[in-house]
Amino acid sequence: MPALPPIYVNLFGIPFAPRRFHEMPELARRLEASGLFGGISIGERTVSPPKVTGSPGPDHSLIPFTEPVATLAAVAGVTTELGLMCAVLGVPVRPAVLLAKELATLDHLAQGRFVLGASVSHVPEEYDAVGLSFDDRYRLLDDTIGACRQLWSSAPASFEGDLVHFGPLSANPLPWTPGGPPVWFASHFSADLVRRVVELGDGWMPWPVGYDQMAGDIHSLRKAMADAGRDPESLGVLGVLPALDAESHPVHAGAPGEGPPDLAAMLGQAPAIAATGVSVLGLGMNFFSTDLDSIDADLEHLGNLLANLPAG
Repeated sequence: MPALPPIYVNLFGIPFAPRRFHEMPELARRLEASGLFGGISIGERTVSPPKVTGSPGPDHSLIPFTEPVATLAAVAGVTTELGLMCAVLGVPVRPAVLLAKELATLDHLAQGRFVLGASVSHVPEEYDAVGLSFDDRYRLLDDTIGACRQLWSSAPASFEGDLVHFGPLSANPLPWTPGGPPVWFASHFSADLVRRVVELGDGWMPWPVGYDQMAGDIHSLRKAMADAGRDPESLGVLGVLPALDAESHPVHAGAPGEGPPDLAAMLGQAPAIAATGVSVLGLGMNFFSTDLDSIDADLEHLGNLLANLPAG
């Protein structure tokens, strides 16, 4: 098998419903034992309206999301090597000081294996439900991560942002990882994204773009980090394997006339994605296993496909 970045398997979309969510830790234990993965990731939606404002997508209220921090805390207790990643967490809808405490605790339970994928929710109703303005989401993102950084670095700590203010306050224990767990921002590439990564973050979770563009954007991010006196090689980047059919055409779930995703075709893109400079590959578990009872056989099949990947 060609040398590839570690694969993080995303647990979204697998058949835990209706009453098998308690099996997530056991599943993670089996994923670790397989030796195929560098980590697992999990995303979320706190609450969902029947129809997301401005979205043509399906009824999001029917999609089950467990709370990522609690789920990863349970997984941390039964694993020792797997990286643990939120991909992604809706940061602005959480109180900053509570989030800092939760993530510092998770960082201890995982002994430094945790990465926060930070994003703003695109669902206005989530902000309405917690009494926040959707228009403030990006200022809240900056303030919340900035506040966490302060609480993760010193005790007592103070913070004075546009929308978050406190201090001096202590939030002990400080995280296992000095300065707090790595923060990777999920976003399109933009000047704001560059600023956030350089000033507040450690990595990037890009939205899908062409491989040439992604390679150029990663180069630009690394240069910006170097210009700011930070180690450009420390930048973490997640490259998600796209859903493709057997002819390597993009597949959109539920679209009429499209074939099912083809795992071999998807994995065939791994070398090209790796060549852009990503540090981690992302693969949805739903693309290689749709039945928890067959997970061992499904992992064996995935391992065989990975072992036979053509170079480059």
